[in-house]
This record gives sequence, structure tokens and C-alpha cells, in this order.
Amino acid sequence: MRGQDSKSPRKPRSYFINHIGYNFQKGKINQKFGKNEIIKPKQKKKRNEMDSEEVKKHNEEKEKVKKLLAEYKRKVNKEMEKHVKEMEKDEKLKAILREIEEAQAKHPGEKRKAAKSITEINVKHWDELYQGDIVLSMEQAQYLLDTVTETENRALVRAKRGAAQNAREFPNHKWPMLVPFSFDSTISSEMKAYIYEAVKLWNDNTCLNIVEDDEASPRIQFTNIVGRGCCAHVGMPSSDTYRYVQLEYPACYQLGLIAHEIGHALGFVHEHQRYDRDSFVLFHPDNVDPRYHYAFGKETTESNDNYQIPYDLGSVMHYHAQAFSINGEYTLVPRADASYINTIGQEYGPSLNDYIVMNKHYCGLEFLPDGSTINTEACYVTMNCDNDGFQNPDTCSTCICPQGYIGAKCQDVDIGGYATGGIANTCEGNILFATSNWQNINGKIGSDYMYSKIDYSYCHWQIFPDIGQTILIEVLDVGEQCAVGCRWGNTEIRTAANRGATGVRLCCRSDLGSSEKLTITATNGYALISLYSFYYIQRFSIRFRQY
Repeated sequence: MRGQDSKSPRKPRSYFINHIGYNFQKGKINQKFGKNEIIKPKQKKKRNEMDSEEVKKHNEEKEKVKKLLAEYKRKVNKEMEKHVKEMEKDEKLKAILREIEEAQAKHPGEKRKAAKSITEINVKHWDELYQGDIVLSMEQAQYLLDTVTETENRALVRAKRGAAQNAREFPNHKWPMLVPFSFDSTISSEMKAYIYEAVKLWNDNTCLNIVEDDEASPRIQFTNIVGRGCCAHVGMPSSDTYRYVQLEYPACYQLGLIAHEIGHALGFVHEHQRYDRDSFVLFHPDNVDPRYHYAFGKETTESNDNYQIPYDLGSVMHYHAQAFSINGEYTLVPRADASYINTIGQEYGPSLNDYIVMNKHYCGLEFLPDGSTINTEACYVTMNCDNDGFQNPDTCSTCICPQGYIGAKCQDVDIGGYATGGIANTCEGNILFATSNWQNINGKIGSDYMYSKIDYSYCHWQIFPDIGQTILIEVLDVGEQCAVGCRWGNTEIRTAANRGATGVRLCCRSDLGSSEKLTITATNGYALISLYSFYYIQRFSIRFRQY
């Protein structure tokens, strides 16, 4: 037990009133941290509309930000020239690209269905956006430029993904644990349904309480301006205003895309800019317009605090493999294994590590030496969770679990479930035990009628070997929806020691490599094979044994 004794493991309501000053009446929020405040607007205007003076001020600031950002990008692109030359000579990068090309050559008729990613949707606005989808305030743009100017003769200091409060160029950006939001008149009821689902993901898995309140200020405001793509401000504003999350319909209405932009609004930047990025992902400059090399710059150890969380290929905040590509070819490739090419840039929703970083940032999540976890800003008690889960800050007495696990302590294997309105099919998740003989699994999920951008069907197969044995897995076939980034569904195989780590994701025959059979070994006492589908049918054919 930590703190005072209490019948409830959850900190009392008075704790949150004292910490965020929220009196549970609409529009009455007052943050007591520093100079930031959330208050009801003094003058009530027509809902969510700016007057002419505000519009003029907004447009003037927008032009100033654009000029500051242009100068920042020019300086960073110059600094990137050395890194670009190094990557052009990188033998590991060349080897991985050859491996991918050889695999694709085996299937010349294979066509990956393409749906535009965030950077592709925003291509007309790259010059006014930071990192492809971030809208900067004038304060943030000026700070970026000042920081680069001060460090031109050494490694660049820039933002961090984990958002974090100490990110040097984004001061005053941390919200209280209660985050209000609203919709402007351009958001339809159908669009709201998507946004509510994405908000629910962050609400259900963090201590944050993201609530609809169209009178609170500052707040997050969702808007749908035709031709403006998908973009967002980073973090809470330092003034009495709102932060936009722009989601153009229908291009931006995929669950993971919306969760990504909300992640920015809560303070996250991009995962691929971590200082240790090159140990996990390689930048391929030949396929990027030199004007946009700046978007692949890295942080330094001085600016980068990732709360000791490992690099996350499966983060919803990670660029996809063809980000900023001028020719449709790869711009980012996984260093360790080409088969992880579809893991980066996923659009399913936040990963377990995304939730962990957010909870560390806002909720004081700690992983204690005895193996237990506690959200110090929300809970009095610690919680022991199995299979790399962590304490749920909403209940304090249950756990948030990795994919494939359920139960109050993540102690049980999750076999699977169907999307809302899904149609039963041949998918039968199971718990299996490896022997020295080959065993076969033929998985299939979805239907000819299934299509969803919010929910997905899934099944899990958990394989266990005898103690001390290794599982050998051979993926013989995958399909049927072959798509860029496997955005419509995939077969995922997890074998890492940390069971929350995203695994290899496959959806096309060429994903199996030039041998047309992908071999995976599992040495951590388990293998989790998962099948996901947003769209029509996904399937696989796999065999396994132990040795």
C-alpha cells in the first residue's frame, strides 16, 4: 500500500478536484499547475466560431509560423547532409532493400492495395506542417528555430515522442488529467462516431479523462475542412484558446489515424525521431525529396526521454515505410529484419507501449523492482500483472493487457472476437502445445461482407513448448487482402521476451521473403499468432514444432 489507507485503491474525487480544480460543471475547469488555466470563456459567442478579429489574428500568425518553419527546415536539411551521405553508403540498408526486392520479384503480378497515409493525404501542405502532420504555434516554431540556430555546430536538439513535459521546444504543453474537447459544425454525426471510438481508446487505457465540453477553454476542437488533410497541434496551448485536430472526411477516418492525431494533441511527437532510431529503423534518403530530409532528423540523448521504454516499431506514432516518398518506394526500413516492414506505420490504434508512455507521462506509472506496477497520480496501491500488463489507472485493481491476454491480471489467453456486426467464419483461435512433430494451423477471419474502419475481427493462437524447448514456425501462405502497410488486416506473430512488443505483420505473399516461406524461431517460452481483419478476408497457413 502506498499513501494513506483507503477502502478504495483509487484516489478519491477530492484528489482530482484539488489537482485539476474541476468542479464537474460544464465549462468550469481550472488547472492549478503554473500559469495554464482552463476556464469558461468570458464572452459567449456562437458556438465554436471566431469573430473577424480572431480570424485576422489567426491568419497573421499562420503566415509567421510558415516563415519560421521554412527557415528551420532549411537549417535542418543542411545539417542532415552528412547523415544522408552515411545512409547512402550503409550496407545493411542495401542488403535489406535487396531482400525486399527479391521477394517482390517472385510475385510480379502481386498488387498491394494502396490507401493514402497521413503524409500522402497532407502532401499539398508539407511546407506549412512540421513532420508532415503537426501544426505549430508561433511559440513552438520560434523555439525550434532558436534551438537549431544555437546548435548548428553540434547534434540537433528536437522534440521527443513521449511527449514529454520536458521536450525543450514545446513548453507548457501538458494537459491536466481532464482534457475537454468539442466538435465544430463541420463534423457530422458519422464522423463523431469514429472520433468517439478513438477517444475511448485513450480514455480506457490511461488515467486521462477526455470529455466532450464545448464551452471549456482551452480544449481540443475537432474540425473537417475540405482539402486540409489530417493534422493537429501538439499538446495544450499556453493561452485561452483551443487546439485543432483537423480530420478531413473520408481520408482521415481510420481508427489509428484519428488516434495518432489525438496523440499529437495530448503531447506526442513521432516515434521514428528517437535518438536511437538508426539501431532499429534505417532512413533511405534516395526516395525522399531533399527538401523533406529534415523530417527524418533524430533527437539527441539530451532532448530524448522515452521513459526507458524500448523503441516501438508498432507505435501508432511511427511513420510508415513509405513516408514522404517521391516514387512510392520505401523511405524507412527495419534494420533487424525485412519482415517487419509492415509493422511500422500501423493504423489499428495505440500500441501497449504507447499507452505505457502516456501513463508514465501523465499518471506517474512506475514499474517496481518486485514486478508490480503503480500509477502514482491515480492509485494508492500497487498491482501485479502477468504477461507484461500494467495497472489500470481507472480501477487500480485490474490490469491493462497486451494483445492476446485478458483477465483481471492478464492471466488468461484471449482466443478472439468479432467486430461489431461481424459474420461468423472459420476462425477458431486456440491454445496449442508444440511437440517434435509438425502441426498445422489454417486461420481465416472476416467475410465477403465485412468492412469497418472502426472495429476489427481478430483471433489468437497461443503456442507453448516444453520447458527449455524452442518453437520453430514456418509461415507457408498469407492473404487475401494484400495492402500497403497491411492496413486492412494481417497475420501477426509475436515471440519477443516482452509480450507487449509488436511482432512481424504479414498480408502479402511477398512478405514471406524470397524463399516464399518465412521461418521464425521463438525462444521465450511462447509464440502468439494473431489474425486481424478490418476489410473482407484475411487468412494464413502455418506449421510449427519444437526442438
